[in-house]
Amino acid sequence: ADTRRPTRRFEFNQVYHPGVDTAKLFADVEPMVAQTLDGFNVCVLVYGPSRSGKTHTLCGAANPNGAAEPGLLQASVSSLFDRVAGAGEAKQHEAFLSVLEIVGETLRDLQLEAGAAQPPLEIVRDPTYGMLVQNLSTSLVHTASHVRSLLAQADERRERGGAPSHLVCSLSVRIVDTESGEAIVGKMT
Repeated sequence: ADTRRPTRRFEFNQVYHPGVDTAKLFADVEPMVAQTLDGFNVCVLVYGPSRSGKTHTLCGAANPNGAAEPGLLQASVSSLFDRVAGAGEAKQHEAFLSVLEIVGETLRDLQLEAGAAQPPLEIVRDPTYGMLVQNLSTSLVHTASHVRSLLAQADERRERGGAPSHLVCSLSVRIVDTESGEAIVGKMT
């Protein structure tokens, strides 16, 4: 045994084979995504080597029939906004989107206009919102299509070529009970 590197044990709720379709993945992920509206922080992590299908799984693609097949990100956002619409007037919701790219050790705000100066971005712990990136811009969003539009713009601003980059999208939702005034915040990353 290597005493310099202790053995580590990892446990997984589910591991998917390469051929699993996005609809099956979303069916498993959706109940956790829904907990965002209960004030929980939910993180969906898509991990794997280059060209293994991470972008396809997260962002979707056209299927062989030419129809768009939504990825986990679009399906999750649509599900959240459908639930918000179904909540009625007893609860008010505000949703905020942030999108950043990580290239090496550098953080880039992908909601800034192309060519705009990047502010200094720093990862901090906020007592209300948990871990966040200080100075990262956020956009108030009202619909799933608005989120899709902003994500498409952000994707156009990503660095292409060179070092591998990582995309981090966060949708924070603040829910206020209109009778009690009590507010909770959940975040889906």
